[in-house]
Amino acid sequence: MIVFLLLLYLSQKLSVCITGHPDVTCHASVGETVVLPCTSTFPEELNISHSKLYWQKGDDLVHFFHKGHDDLESQDEQYHGRTSLFLNEVKHGNFSLKLSNVQLQDKAVYSCIYSQAGHQTKKSQIKLSVSGKNLFLGQREGGIKIKTNPCLLRLLEEVLEKGRAGNFHCSQPHVSFSLK
Repeated sequence: MIVFLLLLYLSQKLSVCITGHPDVTCHASVGETVVLPCTSTFPEELNISHSKLYWQKGDDLVHFFHKGHDDLESQDEQYHGRTSLFLNEVKHGNFSLKLSNVQLQDKAVYSCIYSQAGHQTKKSQIKLSVSGKNLFLGQREGGIKIKTNPCLLRLLEEVLEKGRAGNFHCSQPHVSFSLK
């Protein structure tokens, strides 16, 4: 029984990636963390101080790694604080991107581009599909089904936990409400 519950829990928390065309397709739900895989093999350990790694969604810069360090100055605003690389693994050819707090607008085809002097530029495409989460309220059979986003879910949880009136604000999307 415990194993079943653990598997059920993990199946709801893990995203899934499938090899195909584009190179890989990954599935995640709103609010989850997903790893967009991008790996390559090289005959020796990479000299990351002379390399560039770009993650892009169309023309948007999702993550940039340059000269052995993250360079997020030009990162598209919607990804601030939500992306990271496995820094100890880059020198071994693991360029995978961890994207936290997945949003519906993250659904897209992402490009992973690695270049280093003396090596051929490597490019992979990873498709991310995103599904929304449903929130069930009420004790009636089936409850009330509301599609929402994680920010609104956190607000609702706060209201239900505190059980009190107050002002509440959610920055994404821009929503404010008061309870009296």
